[in-house]
Amino acid sequence: MRALSALVVLLAACGREPEPPAPPPPAHAGPPAPAPPLIAFVRRGNVWVMNPDGSAARALTTLKDAAAAGPSWSPDRRWIAFSASVDPDFQLTPRNLFVVRDDGSDLRQVTPMPRAGARLDGARKGLVRGRASRIVDGLRVPAAGLRVTAYGFHRASVTGTDGIFETFLPAGGGWIKIAGTLEDRRWTASRFAAVSEGATTDLGEINVSPGGDGEPALPAWSADGRSIGYLLRHSLVNRLQFGNPVALHLVRVDGSADETVAEPGPASIVAGPVLQGGTAWVKTSDGRILRIDLDTRQVSSTTDVGTGVPDALALSPDGASFATLRLEETGRLAVALVKNGKAETLATLKPGEGVPHAVDFSPDGSELVMDRRDGTASDLWSLTIATKAWKRLTDDGASSDPVWHGR
Repeated sequence: MRALSALVVLLAACGREPEPPAPPPPAHAGPPAPAPPLIAFVRRGNVWVMNPDGSAARALTTLKDAAAAGPSWSPDRRWIAFSASVDPDFQLTPRNLFVVRDDGSDLRQVTPMPRAGARLDGARKGLVRGRASRIVDGLRVPAAGLRVTAYGFHRASVTGTDGIFETFLPAGGGWIKIAGTLEDRRWTASRFAAVSEGATTDLGEINVSPGGDGEPALPAWSADGRSIGYLLRHSLVNRLQFGNPVALHLVRVDGSADETVAEPGPASIVAGPVLQGGTAWVKTSDGRILRIDLDTRQVSSTTDVGTGVPDALALSPDGASFATLRLEETGRLAVALVKNGKAETLATLKPGEGVPHAVDFSPDGSELVMDRRDGTASDLWSLTIATKAWKRLTDDGASSDPVWHGR
């Protein structure tokens, strides 16, 4: 079983002579220059950063087979949030949200419990049992042969022919997950159980539901840096209620208070979220940008800008315009700027020039950075808005999902 790679930074300066203090700055010197802006991006499944010209690229994470995606800078520029698949077989959802410091230290999982890499097989434990069942043609039938995993225990059990299962949880409790395929359909259920050492907890009948697991994606920080907005894809609740597999969620950085903000339908959310103050913006599959009030949880306005396949959404530093993608009448994908409710094409991508999947503004709003994917290869480019001039930033064929910081 894959475990989370340890991220530990050891900085020790022993046996050195102390360096002399730096001379004081001249009397006319102004405040220290701000840190130069950086671009965070994904390369070969991990989070990297580099200078805006593509130089000095360095990896922040070294996760194995993590398929990281959607990095997002915190307002203070000290943290990056992203989604990744870490230890997926023993997680409630195959992908989760993580945060990491800008130097690659202090990796933390945000959604949901249990935490990736937690191994408590030798801890004090209690027994948990239950019976998994499903509804077929109005009748309750045993759900046999489904995989049962428990928080902290990297051993799986299986539901019997009668649906009954037994597993262990560490003393104090944790999550149980039941999942598998029956008759070519995916069935899942999860339960939290409080257990005592050496005792048995009976969960009774557990109904498994058709559909896949929820997967958090595309995190975006709130203005105060205390919460992260994200899209929850393939939510069972959303699918059953709306036929719509995507909802906008908001969660505190410590993983608490995870709540649904909006479930717009019938169109699905395909890009965003963008958070600013008490407002969130998302783009839907029918080509609208929705403005959502985070206090009332209501859509306060909509702007029709055209559909893009794939799609992306970014807000300029001054809050006056959006960058997004849309299909032109010729069928070609174009990068568009939206201002005062009107969308204008900035650049049209010709066949063979690659297809963007992510876009962001530079700190001064004069440039866009985006990935352009052609088949399995993906590289990063910048686009100067005034001149419409392109500049290639990477040439490794494995870089994507850029996001600028320094605002």
